[in-house]
Amino acid sequence: MGSRVHAARRAQHVMPFLFVFAISFTLSLLLTPLAARMGLRLNLADQPGGRRKHTGRIARTGGIAIFVSFVAGILITPLLDLPRTDPNEFIRMGGLLIGLFVVFGFGLLDDRFEFRPGLQFVVQACASLIAIASLIIIERFNNPFTNQEVNLSEIAPWLIVPLSLFWLMA
Repeated sequence: MGSRVHAARRAQHVMPFLFVFAISFTLSLLLTPLAARMGLRLNLADQPGGRRKHTGRIARTGGIAIFVSFVAGILITPLLDLPRTDPNEFIRMGGLLIGLFVVFGFGLLDDRFEFRPGLQFVVQACASLIAIASLIIIERFNNPFTNQEVNLSEIAPWLIVPLSLFWLMA
């Protein structure tokens, strides 16, 4: 009897996450063909030839569907009845959204104007720094060799920002 109760509780905790996944997945399925048609109509598409080996025009706008689906999932999550244990959750969520908008907006411009990699790198660094300023950082992790937790704030607090920046950009 105890295992049934435990399974029911586990299912109850998983349901909100499945709901967010289902909404985001469904949105991405519905929006991807629309984004592709829009990309072709606005001439945001790769032409065959040169290093591109495809045979027809391929829209570069699939990121629109992914972006909208991901943002919808983020915006739905606070409305769910979930335990809130992180006092900085909404600061982190705001930083994530701002960084997403920066990367998304630049990505659309890049689809149109095809910027050089150096500028793309700078924009990714800016978005990563927005995340870090919003407390999206790597402060603790498990050592894969010892399975012990490493707490950077205790042993090397100066490493938190560079490691977080490297991780976010990688």
